[in-house]
Amino acid sequence: VIATRPAHGEGRGQLTQLVADPSGRVLRPASLSRAAVASWLNTTLKKDADSAFVDACHATTCGNPLLVSELVREVAARRLTPSAAAAPQVSTMTSHGVTDVVLLRLAGMPAGARELAASVAVLREGADLWSAAELAGLDAADAAVALDALVRGGLLEGGDEGLCFSHPLIRSSIYQDLGPVDRADAHDRAARQLRARRAAPDEVASHLLLTRPATDQAVVNVLREAARAAAALGAPETAATYLRRALAEPPRDEIVGDVCLELGRATARAGASDAEEHMRRAVELAPSTVARSRASLELARWLTFAGRAVEAVAILDSALADRSALNAELADALDGELVTVAYVSASARRLVHGRLDLELDQRSDELAVLALAVRGFDAAATGTSAAIAADFSARAMANGRASNDPVAGGYWCLMAGMASLWSDRFDLAERCMDNMLAEARSHGSAMGLGVASSMRSHVHLRRGALPDAESDARFAMNMAYEVGSAYAFVTAAHATLALVALERGASREVLEQLVAELEEPRMDTDALPYEAVLYARGCLRAALGDDRGALDDLLAGGRFSCAWGQVGPAVTPWRSDAALVAGRLGENGLARKLASEELELARRFGAPRALGIALRAEALVAADGSTESLLTEAVAVLEGSGARLELARALIDLGAVVRRDGRRVRARELLRRGLELAARCGADRLAAHGRDELQATGARPRRIALSGVESLTPSERRVAQLAADANTNRAIAQALFITEKTVEGHLARAFDKLGVRSRTRLPDALGEALHA
Repeated sequence: VIATRPAHGEGRGQLTQLVADPSGRVLRPASLSRAAVASWLNTTLKKDADSAFVDACHATTCGNPLLVSELVREVAARRLTPSAAAAPQVSTMTSHGVTDVVLLRLAGMPAGARELAASVAVLREGADLWSAAELAGLDAADAAVALDALVRGGLLEGGDEGLCFSHPLIRSSIYQDLGPVDRADAHDRAARQLRARRAAPDEVASHLLLTRPATDQAVVNVLREAARAAAALGAPETAATYLRRALAEPPRDEIVGDVCLELGRATARAGASDAEEHMRRAVELAPSTVARSRASLELARWLTFAGRAVEAVAILDSALADRSALNAELADALDGELVTVAYVSASARRLVHGRLDLELDQRSDELAVLALAVRGFDAAATGTSAAIAADFSARAMANGRASNDPVAGGYWCLMAGMASLWSDRFDLAERCMDNMLAEARSHGSAMGLGVASSMRSHVHLRRGALPDAESDARFAMNMAYEVGSAYAFVTAAHATLALVALERGASREVLEQLVAELEEPRMDTDALPYEAVLYARGCLRAALGDDRGALDDLLAGGRFSCAWGQVGPAVTPWRSDAALVAGRLGENGLARKLASEELELARRFGAPRALGIALRAEALVAADGSTESLLTEAVAVLEGSGARLELARALIDLGAVVRRDGRRVRARELLRRGLELAARCGADRLAAHGRDELQATGARPRRIALSGVESLTPSERRVAQLAADANTNRAIAQALFITEKTVEGHLARAFDKLGVRSRTRLPDALGEALHA
């Protein structure tokens, strides 16, 4: 039995003859499988390695037994937990055993082999031979000899895509052997080499990140250019990395403020906690009034969505103090931001009261769009007219030129979306939110994603798509807490989650926990969406039997809304719910007053959902025998409105009234329809009530199987929808800040639940269930 490495070197003629001898039996062991690597890890570490960790180990070693052995030994020596979180560390690991083997092989190779290998390690995968040779200081002939030795020695591989190491561990060993000073110098030479060849800024910047600062303005310029390109591609984290290195160089004094502003903008989009620090430094170092005002605008936008709108107003007022020194475009942007702040924060609204009528539509195109959105929002919030509110919103949406990112000057889109939602133009509202999400994704704006997802959860909630509402709200909260911003809109997401939990039949313990989470000081009580929190808390307390606490919350929410002019019935139906609670408390006069007031406002406003809710409340507190007729009108109004959950509620209430009147056949018809709608919405609590009423008629309700879309978890639903929109797994992973492996798992489970076998069937499967 004779053994040799697969790539045996020169001077082994007898071995070559033996291998080629037709009478000999040649065994070529394959690389270790993934399962074998997993078994080795589990046995050695005495714990089950996470799937992602196993994948990283197998990919890094390519199943080479020597490398697996050394890698497992290194993992054990570091006491590294083999978890998914630790998987990214695997490819950068080295071990003394692997390093010794690699260096021993290099020592026996021709002159120049070690230098060429080090150059490829610096240039990374895909380097071409001549670039590596130039960096190593080798001529063409010596480079060819060195490459041949490295390939024969099993260290390097060559192909159409350039040179690469046979295993990542080998590259890591050679790279670490250079030492920190030599590595930095090599990357500096590589960057200069690439700049001389006019390589793309990001290629050069990737090396500059690993060099030592040297007050080189050319380095600053390349890093800023690379940052602009990264930001345009929706990679603000990468842009921020380049700009931090540019500041360390450092830049010339006169441009430090500009670099700080660029870094502040990038970190704000990425949701980094140091965004404010960089923006404030940009304001302090600004060389002119115009530069200071531009930096102030960015800082104010950050503060507004970080729940500090009052500070934002002060910043904007300071920037506008010397209006004569500003150009029209910048003055318009600052004025527009003042209007925006007034529609985010109750305190900020009081501060700028009387300054909101800035003749917006007579100035720039951007302000004209904002003016349309403001009028639509106000028409809906004040209960003026659903038709007028929807018209202004549609006209704003038709513009198509202004930004859709609410945290980058596109707050008009959010206002237009909410006005459309309150006017029951659900398709238009969803389009607004989708546009915001698309732009936030294209910019890589973590804060924008959180804001838009939070508000889109309201669209799904009002449509009765409870799983979708939960999915968006959870994503918004995860994003906001991950980046530490967008607190004003986490408030809205919290309210959505609480109402979804209530409708989906959460346990008493869960509801009590949600009530505690909605208490101050957890919530941003200054954010205008706080009224939704008070409403949700009141509904939860009512479900828990705390009618007095529920009434207090609902009335407090009403006072909060009315204090800034949000008196319309479409924002939250607090009067209707308060009327029902007051009726249970025996306060019949208050109950009828609230219900009557809401019904009058809803008839004037003209939105079907608000009117249907008001009619139902009026019916349930009525004392004149008009209950059935009012509920019948509520069902008629809600038919075709798109508010499926409210229609289900009205149908079940009407069915119950008809049952108590002894008309069982008609009652069963109404209750069956209401029960089916409630089940399709995922409203388990209402469905249980409908099932009880149906059983009281003597009918035996058939079990409605919650398969299809209703059976998807929020995460599976979100991933499936993005896949249905023709996004790749990588794009979905980037959009949701998860791994591709997680995407694959969610899709596999979604395929199984939806009964489809490919992505091409997802749009139909999701759409059929959504519109059934």
